Amino acid sequence: KNAVIETIRNPKEIEEIRKTKSLIIAVDAPIRLRYDRISNRNRTKEDSVSFEEFCKQEVVMHGAKESYAMNTESCMKLADILIINDKTIQELEKKIEESVKI
Repeated sequence: KNAVIETIRNPKEIEEIRKTKSLIIAVDAPIRLRYDRISNRNRTKEDSVSFEEFCKQEVVMHGAKESYAMNTESCMKLADILIINDKTIQELEKKIEESVKI
């Protein structure tokens, strides 16, 4: 009945999800915090880029205009709820619970 889909990057995906009358929650964080978290996890080679390179990658991922391309910025604007994940995982969970009234 319920599902979580992560990493929606294209508005066309949102269109398909909307057909199910689902609630769409976007989760974002400040760019520097996202960079720090990725750098600290250091799971892949891509996690060890400079902040400047990370910012360049973010521009590509967030703002592509082609209909088939990644465009997380547009997807976040289409979400029903936007949650800023700038604290602990416990705080994020609390914000999500409050948003969906679990």
